[in-house]
Parts: sequence; structure tokens; C-alpha cells
Amino acid sequence: GVVGWTDLTAPGVADRLAELAAPELVGVRHLVQDEPDPSWLTRPEVQAGLAAVGAAGLAYDLLVTPAQLPATLETVRRQPGVRFVLDHGAKPPIRDAILEPWGRLIADLAAAPNVAVKLSGLVTEAPAHPGPADLRPYCDRLLSAFGPDRVMFGSDWPVCLLACDYDRVVELAESACTGLSAAERASVFGGTAARWYAIEQVEICLPAEGDEMAAPLIDQAIEHLRDLIVRGDLEPGSKLPPEQDLAVMLGCSRGTAREAVRSLVMARVLDVRRGDGTYVTSLRPELLLEGIGFAVDLMRDESLPELWEVRMLLEPAATAKAAETISDGRLAELTEILDQMRRSVDDEAGLVHHDARFHELVAAAAGNSTIASLLGSMSSRTLRARVWRGIREAGVSEATVRQHAEILHALQAHDPKMAHAAAVLHIGASQAWFRRNAYAERQLSLPAAPEPPGPPGPPEPSKPLEPRARSRSRRNDH
Repeated sequence: GVVGWTDLTAPGVADRLAELAAPELVGVRHLVQDEPDPSWLTRPEVQAGLAAVGAAGLAYDLLVTPAQLPATLETVRRQPGVRFVLDHGAKPPIRDAILEPWGRLIADLAAAPNVAVKLSGLVTEAPAHPGPADLRPYCDRLLSAFGPDRVMFGSDWPVCLLACDYDRVVELAESACTGLSAAERASVFGGTAARWYAIEQVEICLPAEGDEMAAPLIDQAIEHLRDLIVRGDLEPGSKLPPEQDLAVMLGCSRGTAREAVRSLVMARVLDVRRGDGTYVTSLRPELLLEGIGFAVDLMRDESLPELWEVRMLLEPAATAKAAETISDGRLAELTEILDQMRRSVDDEAGLVHHDARFHELVAAAAGNSTIASLLGSMSSRTLRARVWRGIREAGVSEATVRQHAEILHALQAHDPKMAHAAAVLHIGASQAWFRRNAYAERQLSLPAAPEPPGPPGPPEPSKPLEPRARSRSRRNDH
């Protein structure tokens, strides 16, 4: 894209911008730094020209000095419909190692949502042979004030050659971005520029720090979206911008943005509401961990012993915790469910339903929604049905219901140790019945325990060898 120039003060500036319109033209810039009047930007004719730039869908580059920042701040507030780009960080006095009042004015300017900043032109404001330590305080101030989503790298080539070569400029910028995530670095080194200058179909693919290969584009877009949510830029319940704007925000094509959204919808991070848009979900543990239950249903039998081990680690501890804090109301619910289980000993579907509800309430009583969600997902109803099928076929349903009664008794006594032991006994028995039923479903026999050796019997008569038969068999193989 090209950032061009036209006379903003000319009466026909809107018509002139229409004549210049082309896909390559993405913005307009004037050398405001050379204007002797520090308030030049606030002149009525300039304000009218800036409004025309915004109406043409173009960005406006602000090439100003620290002395012109007050007028710049007034201008961006007057023109909320114009996308502004602050060039060279407003040329801070790096050579004199002075941060204020530049830093305070930068923070004020960053508060305007229609302003981004270029991480550029700093080497020519710094002492000779600038190093990371010279630039870092100013880069940090820009990054913290605007955030990576509104900071874009610029080389300022060929002007930068007055201080150092292009490769050194890139090296210093990368050093300033140490500690940013891959998605944040992608914004600084391309994504922000693509969004702010409305350059469509731009794919940004930078390697993460220490990686030799670039991350896939969709993975990078997912990471960028995730970072926006983690930082709070997209809060639970907030609506995502339209697809085209989202693609610009992520610095990727609309197709890549669409795939990233689809992946996060599957992960229950986003929710598509037909006819309304896409929203960030509540991000509650029970929602985000919902997919584990689906994965459990797909696990093959040889993988399930590890799942039972995890359940054995978590559920007794959760049951013990529940014994300390469970309320009388929750105990009454569990008592009612246990009564329903007793009435359903011959009803497999009923047993599965009440069993799931019993353990769900016990886990919830522990007061840790993440553990409760994990346990609920790992003990899917499909898995429970297979366990209860084996129990019913063996005729020990009542004994298993009694195990639930032992857990309830320990909870009623508010005895964590007893609750832990009762849960261990129940899970161990359930695991054994699941194993038996899994073998039965595959029509296999459980490995039998070795029989104890009996008294030796009379020796069997030896059989004569048949060498000829073996020889014929060998000849027949040819």
C-alpha cells in the first residue's frame, strides 16, 4: 500500500481524493513536523481536509514532534471517524534520554481508540550507534500505552540509513518486542498495519521465539483470538466484529479468520448465534471442558484404564472435600437420589441417570467447578451405561447401590477420611465391573488366575515319533 500526499487545505480536497482513489492508496500524510505553527492541525481548513480523508476510507499518518502532540490530541478527539497513525512515536527525545512530558502525552493519545502508532524512526532520534538499551524505554512506553494490536513496525528506510542499516533496524525492533506472544509479534510486524490501512487478504506468518518454522496461519489466528480474550479485549459475552473486520483485526484473510472462529466454536470458546453474530461464551469450566466427555466416548478400551486411574486420583479427594463443606440441602438431594436408585435396580437407564446425578452433586459439593467438570466429563453416561450393564447382568446392582449409601453415610457424618475410603471402594469396584463387561462385549474371557498345582498323576504313555509324516509334510511345502 501507498501513503500519499495531497493538500488538505485545498477547497476541492474531497474531489482530489476521489481522483487519486486506487487499491494501492491506503493513506495520506503531510509533513506536519515542518509546519512552524504547533497548532497547524487544528486549523478549520485542515480539519475539513482530515474529515475528507476519513470519508474516503483512508488512514491519516501523523508526522509530528512532541511539541505538536497537544494539537494532535485535540485533532484525534475531534475526528473520531478517521483512522490515525502516529509516525515514529512522535519523535521522542531519545538522544537526551528524556521521557516526560512525551510519555504522558503518548498515554493521553493512546486513550483515543482511533489512533495507532508506528514503531519506526527511533534510530535517527537516538545517540550514534543506538543499541536496545537506548530504545527500550521508549518502545516499552509505546507498547504498553497502545498495546501490540495498535503498534506497527516501520523501517523508515531510507532515512534510517543515517543511523544504521535496515537489518539493524529490524534487529532493534525485534529486541523491543521480546516477551510478546507470537500473535502479538504478528500484529506488530504486519497485522496492525493490515488492519489500520485496511489491506485485505494479508496473511501474517511469523515464527514464535525460538522456533525455526512458522506456525500455521489458522493456528496463529486462533492464538491471536485467544490472546485478545485472555487480555480482556474480548470479554465473556462480548460480540465479535463482522468477519471482514475480524480478518483485518487478526491480520489474515477472511477464510483464515472463519476457520479460526470455527475451531473456537468447537472448543466452546465462541458461540455463533444465527442471525445475530458470534459471541465469546461465558468461559465457565463446565463449558470449556465439555469436549472431554466426547473424547471419552471415543476412547478405545485399551486406553480406558488410564482414565480410571485419573478418576481414582480425583474423585476420592473431591468426595473427601465435599464431606467437609456439604450442606443439609445437598444431603437431602442425595438421599432422594439414593432412594430412586433403590427403586430402579432393574432399570438400567434409570440407574445410569441417578448414578450420574449422584456423583455430579457430590463433586459439585466439593466447591471446585473445574474438578467437578473434569469428573463429569470423564464419567460420561456411555461409560456409566457399560458399567451398569455388567453390574446388572452379574446380579449385584443392590450391592453397588449400597456402595453409594456408604458414600452418603460418610458425607452425612462429615467425615472426610470415611468419604475418601468409600469413594475408593466404589470406584475400584466399578472399574472391575467395567473391565468384565468390556471383555464380555468383545466375547473374550478374562485372563484366569492360575490353578494351584494338584497331586501328580500317572505318567502318560509316550507316543512314537512319525518322521515319515514330517518328511512328507516338508515335501508338500515345495
